[in-house]
Amino acid sequence: MGTLGVGGVVDFIRSALPHARTLMRWRRSMAEEFGSDVAGGITEFADLNIVFTSREFQPASKQIDDRFRFVGPSIDPATRDGDFPYELLTDGMKVYLSLGTVNNLDTDFYRTAFTAFADYPAQFILSAGNNTSLAKLGDIPANFVVRNYVPQLEILQRVDAFVTHGGMNSVHEGLYYGVPEVVVPHHTEQLLNGKRVAQTEVGILLGERRPYGHVTAPELRAAVDSVLTDPLYHANAARMGQTLRDAGGYTQAVSEIEKYLENINAPALMPG
Repeated sequence: MGTLGVGGVVDFIRSALPHARTLMRWRRSMAEEFGSDVAGGITEFADLNIVFTSREFQPASKQIDDRFRFVGPSIDPATRDGDFPYELLTDGMKVYLSLGTVNNLDTDFYRTAFTAFADYPAQFILSAGNNTSLAKLGDIPANFVVRNYVPQLEILQRVDAFVTHGGMNSVHEGLYYGVPEVVVPHHTEQLLNGKRVAQTEVGILLGERRPYGHVTAPELRAAVDSVLTDPLYHANAARMGQTLRDAGGYTQAVSEIEKYLENINAPALMPG
């Protein structure tokens, strides 16, 4: 319980309760297909387990052994393109802010960011989500470019820091391009991702106390200032990004599966 804390465990249980019937149904289905031994635990491991992160970003665990293959994320900017006014981007430092596809209606957070950075010597690109009314955000500072949709993978290659809700996809995508992060989690699993960001010193975790997602403008400004100016975060994010790229992505996953199938299908040698 040390990683989550008592409050985090309570939050996790509370979030899982509405799905209890579905989980039990899945458990019965697994028992019918694979046997009760396999379905008896919450987490089960196969003879080959593909893990979509790098070994370096994976937290230490005694359960990790040679059955696990770390292949990193599969990232291709061409699969998530879209219109964006790149001509509005200026020289100098740039910061990207996004709360992902689920938490992007948190307009209070956007206004906090406006307050924090209206006079900051950098440009900010904010992805507000397709369902957010930009007209209701109020006055947008001149150093902000705010859009309902931003081609995240392209923008991450052009910025110096990433303020994120801490979803695993977003965390991976920022680090893949060597961008240090400020994580403001809105749910328990995002808190865990943010803690790993802080542990590996590739960024800073904010707002880890409940209610999640609540930070002050001074806290947010200080964190962004740190990741922009402290070379440690940039060096560590670049190093972690290299591990994610070197892991191989989906092509390495295919290779691992093919090797596994070759091994289990190879004819057994008869004793001499």
